[in-house]
Amino acid sequence: MEEGRLAYRVRTAEAADDAALRRGIGTTLAHPDHTGRRESYRGAASRGDILVLERYDRPSHEWHVAGFIECHMRVDDNLSIRDVGTTGEEPQTAVVRYLLDQAFNSFRPTG
Repeated sequence: MEEGRLAYRVRTAEAADDAALRRGIGTTLAHPDHTGRRESYRGAASRGDILVLERYDRPSHEWHVAGFIECHMRVDDNLSIRDVGTTGEEPQTAVVRYLLDQAFNSFRPTG
């Protein structure tokens, strides 16, 4: 594959992302064995608790889910991570590390 053919972005998930997350995510921290699947991502997405990593496929001009992290900042300023997931049968450690880094930076307390 040519250099520069893929681009990535991180954004806050929306309730409409529920179907793409359920379809694309294979392995999660909460369901590592593939036997169970999460009912819905809609509630957490509507609260703004999910960050989605997407990759852009230039030939098809479409964004595809690569992973997600569900987390929120607690009242005591501690980041609580509820779930992390990636596409594919095996967890993608580079995607998980990148999402953790993005979550720590996004939810860093100000001041």
